[in-house]
Amino acid sequence: MHALDATPEASCLSHGILGPVVAIAGTYQALLAINFITHRHALPWGMLMQFCGRSLTWKHLRLPQAADCPICQE
Repeated sequence: MHALDATPEASCLSHGILGPVVAIAGTYQALLAINFITHRHALPWGMLMQFCGRSLTWKHLRLPQAADCPICQE
């Protein structure tokens, strides 16, 4: 993966950036699972979390429940 104006030599893959960003997201998912299993925190249902590797921040977006979805109504 690389920016449109970057040369292939200056890609995230060649600089080793992609692996750590994926590891951060995987670690966060594992932490959510551990917290759920141990009943320490409730899962953030109805939330989409987006990680920005450039600023190391998370964006939380609320997703509305679908009125005709039986899973959403539980």
